Amino acid sequence: MERPIKVCFVGCGGIAGAHLRALRDLPDLFQVVACCDVVSEAAQKRAAEVGGAAVYTDYEEAIKSSGCDVVAITLPHHLHRPVGLVAAQEKKHIFVEKPMANNLTEAIEMVQASEQAGKMLMVGQTQRYMAVHRKVKEILESGQIGRVLYVRASVDQFLAAIRGPGDWLFKKDLAGGGSVISIGVHKIDLLRWLVGEVESVFAVERISGINPGMDCEDISTALLEFEDGAVADLGSLYAARQSPWGELLTIYGSEGVIHNIGGWFLSGNGTGPSAWQALEYERNDPFKAEWEHFGHCLLSGEQPLTSGADNLRTMAVIEAIYLSARSHHPVSVKDLLPS
Repeated sequence: MERPIKVCFVGCGGIAGAHLRALRDLPDLFQVVACCDVVSEAAQKRAAEVGGAAVYTDYEEAIKSSGCDVVAITLPHHLHRPVGLVAAQEKKHIFVEKPMANNLTEAIEMVQASEQAGKMLMVGQTQRYMAVHRKVKEILESGQIGRVLYVRASVDQFLAAIRGPGDWLFKKDLAGGGSVISIGVHKIDLLRWLVGEVESVFAVERISGINPGMDCEDISTALLEFEDGAVADLGSLYAARQSPWGELLTIYGSEGVIHNIGGWFLSGNGTGPSAWQALEYERNDPFKAEWEHFGHCLLSGEQPLTSGADNLRTMAVIEAIYLSARSHHPVSVKDLLPS
């Protein structure tokens, strides 16, 4: 593949802007050749931001006619699968925003289609590319806090304060679910990378009623059991009018603790306030980092860190959470994955 790698964006809403800003910082690696959206003005706006890419309102035409190497899918969740399948059929590499699809079945279809086409599929799980999370992984792998025993994680938002009434994120058929698949997915994928694979799940969910018109969960709490014996509780909240942290990650090890309350801190065997040391790391743009990684993979043939095949396990944990919440029983994650 020759540089710059040509990218066609399908979906020109808010999240596309973050990706396009990242690509503008990687001009030797990528060139955005097309912007597509059913709202022509949105496509025109994004095309202007990258210096005059071609504008389309039909994604099949954009994928077939733009001369792109990569299709970047930044659309509502229920549209990831149909666009992804066309991209695979046209022998294009795929970058898709999280979650990969509306459910595990659709995600499996996308991975299989991409593999059959001999092309790469990468999922935009930005939290693995954040410098601070890479620092945390480095600490865990060094054994500095010993064996991971227990993790407490949450993502807290108030959807009605972010999106207007009738937005697609309020609808299960468009988003695939509520807070778990839309924001909990971040921490599920991150914990898989930091701690290991999830073996089983027990979950409870609620619809609070404070997000008008929402027909899926805006409160979820899930107990995750990992294959190595570690345990985590994960809160996924779209019903948090206020939150003391926004996103919480506390990792309790046999020899120390990492937490992000009021910053990022590490404690070894000591006790009391003086035991905590601030983590030192350089902040980065995770969108730029993930695209830079994807570009390296496209040029080298290496599989992405957040490949579609890897992300099936993230989607399977999401599926297990929903199944457990409905059945009120634990669900085995591996039983949901293709053999």
